[in-house]
Amino acid sequence: MRDRRNRPTVRATSLRVETRVLLSMIALGLAAVGGVGQTGSAQWTLTGQLNTPRYRHTATLLPNGKVLVAGGIGPVSCSSPANSAELYSPINGTWSITGSLNTARTNHTATLLQNGQVLVLGGYDAQAPLSSAELYNPGTGLWRSTRSFNSIRSNGSATLLSTGKVLAVGVSSAETITAELYDPATETWTLTGAPSFVPSLGHTVLLPDGKVLAVLEGSPWDYSFVGAELYNPATGEWSTAGYPNIFWAPTVTLLRSGQVLITGLYGANNPTQAELYNTNTGTWRNTGNLSTYRHYGGYTATLLANDQVLVVGGFDYRSNQPVNAEELYDPATGIWTSTSRLINGRDSHTATLLPSGKVLVAGGLGNFCDIHASAELFDPVINSTENPIDNARLFVYQHYLDFLTREPDQEGWDYWTAQITDCGNDSRCIHERRIGVSGAFFVELEFQKTGYVVYRLHRAAFGEVVTACSSGFDEEGNPCEPRSRTNIAHSQFVTDRAQVVGGPALPQSTISFANDFVQRPEFKEAYPEGMSAADFVNRLFDTAGLTGSANASLRQAAIDALMNGSKTRAQILLDLIEINDFKTREYNAAFVLMQYFGYLRRDPDEAGYYFWLDVLNNREPNNFRGMICAFLTSSEYQLRFGSNVTRSNLDCRQ
Repeated sequence: MRDRRNRPTVRATSLRVETRVLLSMIALGLAAVGGVGQTGSAQWTLTGQLNTPRYRHTATLLPNGKVLVAGGIGPVSCSSPANSAELYSPINGTWSITGSLNTARTNHTATLLQNGQVLVLGGYDAQAPLSSAELYNPGTGLWRSTRSFNSIRSNGSATLLSTGKVLAVGVSSAETITAELYDPATETWTLTGAPSFVPSLGHTVLLPDGKVLAVLEGSPWDYSFVGAELYNPATGEWSTAGYPNIFWAPTVTLLRSGQVLITGLYGANNPTQAELYNTNTGTWRNTGNLSTYRHYGGYTATLLANDQVLVVGGFDYRSNQPVNAEELYDPATGIWTSTSRLINGRDSHTATLLPSGKVLVAGGLGNFCDIHASAELFDPVINSTENPIDNARLFVYQHYLDFLTREPDQEGWDYWTAQITDCGNDSRCIHERRIGVSGAFFVELEFQKTGYVVYRLHRAAFGEVVTACSSGFDEEGNPCEPRSRTNIAHSQFVTDRAQVVGGPALPQSTISFANDFVQRPEFKEAYPEGMSAADFVNRLFDTAGLTGSANASLRQAAIDALMNGSKTRAQILLDLIEINDFKTREYNAAFVLMQYFGYLRRDPDEAGYYFWLDVLNNREPNNFRGMICAFLTSSEYQLRFGSNVTRSNLDCRQ
């Protein structure tokens, strides 16, 4: 999401947040919190216990900020796969059980799709490789089966392409290397070109140009078994990507420079090495060596918000001990440095970068089949007076998750980040640009065609709910007028928003969502199937507040279309929410509600919602920047990402 032709299109008025407005913000819980944190070093802390000890599982960061952990081995023995799944909440540091996989599996892949669901592929059960696939719906917490591979009997890797499809590579029942593409829109698999080898879990990476780099894991004892290849989605063909020196490469990490960092071994008894792949030249070169010996593929590499790479855990077969000596790679210098140690050494765990900039390490294997249920958080902030969300790159990244419900595309991520970093050290410029960039994520077309569509569907179909002064008197007994807002809760919006995601499949996903929407029990209760076309349309228009003679012709056209069968209920509803008067009228109300849904991830408090709506509609018409500033500088927003509050609502007065 980016627009090179124009600056962010949030109205560029001065921030005239007067003293009375600031006092109101304080009353609404949006005021700054004072205090300065302690200066310290990066550290590990324990964070809850998994309900099921496990290793060789998957961990997936969901659009709602939680982490889904699924499958793996444990807890019965060191060879029994699990079908359980659970969720980690970064807000309170707790684990909760969610729906179980239909099939127990380990060494599988888990891919977050653009529609917010998680696709789990293949792996192994207790006896044999699996060709089955499942989908997890974060809204319902349930798994369901989807189409199995056509030819792949055991898979090695899965990569989400920029098209929204998933590239899977594995071995067929005929023992030949096979590649297939999964289309989430149709839930079907089609064959595509196959590489000359099968990349293992985590050994493929999507490059900025949309191609996929696959690195052969090889063997620490067979030095002839190496290589790398590139997959071109446009042609469905693979080509060579040169030959790295590393023969055993357990981690493959895309750096923000566009280069790819791999780590591994040159031989069975050599220290762990590292190499860089230049995507522009297609060549490999050595970079600094790690200081810790890590055998096989049980350690992880995570790209941090500060562009460094954190390597965690693994196993040292020379000492027969799990590794708890962690290291950081600095791309600017090519040097690895030691950082604080894990509390519990572990191998075959997962490591997930959280929106806060911290890294969640979960599960893993200790000594002699000691399967970990513990989880730890790595906090890379060296100066703890900072807050991770102050980092421009993380700030933009989080907006993609909070407002567009997807991972950022590289071009858009770079563009919006540059809008802030181009300010250099000019703090006032940074402040203004952050507001402009943030507002653009609501204003720009992608959100207008996704999140705003979901909002308008609910508003049109279910109207408003009275949330303030429902009795006609306030808490002190004074007369007041009842106030209402769109009848949609944050939890429902998150669930529905995940089904309407920008990209090539957006038109079809919008239609599919509308078709499902009109089949919901609550919709059928409000609009029984036995209603006449006229009754259905009239009730829908009345609920949407589209009354009066100005809309009479539109009503009649909708009635006629429904009666003659040229349009369905879903199509009538989609047409209605595109009526310009309706879209314009709801714009401010939606903008305010999305401040709570996006920044604070909760339902609004009544006083706060109506205060900001009154600001936009009456007090300071269209002063979106003042509202955005108040939310971005609120302690509640900042504390989502770190323990320090570095910005204040007072910043909005300048």
